Amino acid sequence: GLRSESGYVRRNAAYGLTAMGSPAVQPLVDALEDARAEVREMAANALLDIGLSADSAVGALCRSAADPAVTVRRVAVEAIGTAGQRVSDGAVALASAMKDDDEWVRRNAALALARLGPNASGAMDALRDGLNDTNRYVRSESMTALRRIGTSESQEIALDYLLTSRWCPLTTRESTF
Repeated sequence: GLRSESGYVRRNAAYGLTAMGSPAVQPLVDALEDARAEVREMAANALLDIGLSADSAVGALCRSAADPAVTVRRVAVEAIGTAGQRVSDGAVALASAMKDDDEWVRRNAALALARLGPNASGAMDALRDGLNDTNRYVRSESMTALRRIGTSESQEIALDYLLTSRWCPLTTRESTF
């Protein structure tokens, strides 16, 4: 675990790789294939922190967005949003992540799509669905993403939602506020 000596070593190594920036991207991409989920998570986290300089890792991060370990998926989808802002490659993987059973994966996917701005246009159907997610952060970030996509279609989706949401779906006879 993270509290073990190997966990501290792994975390410190990830900090060092993050500080290296671009030269560390390929070794971190390789680490995304490690058999241990904690190593894959640390690699995705370092790529998240490297940000735009890790744009060559977006394809690998998209594969990690479907990792069997939820901890890896949570970080990988967020990393797509920091590393993939100049490319549209991440939108499809993030759209799939918007359907994940884990609410933090969905939340991070919506946040990543908001960060992608116009490059998130391939995920508009998922963002439309995200406006009705059970998690309030997914709903909020979905709206932000639609706004940042900036097309007439994305604006219309957002406006249609806002027009109907003025009638609060959470208000019931038992819960009026």
